[in-house]
Amino acid sequence: FDLARSISSAKVAHRAGTASYMAPETLVSGRVGVGADIFAFGVMMYYLVTGRKPFSAFSAEEVRRQQISDTFNIQEPGKINLELSPKLNRLIMQCLEKNPGKRPPSLAYLAQELGHV
Repeated sequence: FDLARSISSAKVAHRAGTASYMAPETLVSGRVGVGADIFAFGVMMYYLVTGRKPFSAFSAEEVRRQQISDTFNIQEPGKINLELSPKLNRLIMQCLEKNPGKRPPSLAYLAQELGHV
């Protein structure tokens, strides 16, 4: 998606992207990379298979708290959509890992795995 990269100007640095799709590391430290795009893809996949976003609250601030919280657990999409294959459920949850090192290593890998679902 390339939405999570920093856009710098002479006076202010901004993070581009939609907050509910931003990876925890981007929200906390501004770090961006492939992992942030994989996280955003995971949010989109979650929404596509459930009709809901994995992080939901009455305020944007509470959504951000859920995204960075070590104690907030996302409801597995397979518990919402009972027809979802266990492999796709697992892949979506892997994309939504808060630790970027636990997410799929690349979008190419992710595309390959989706081809096996």
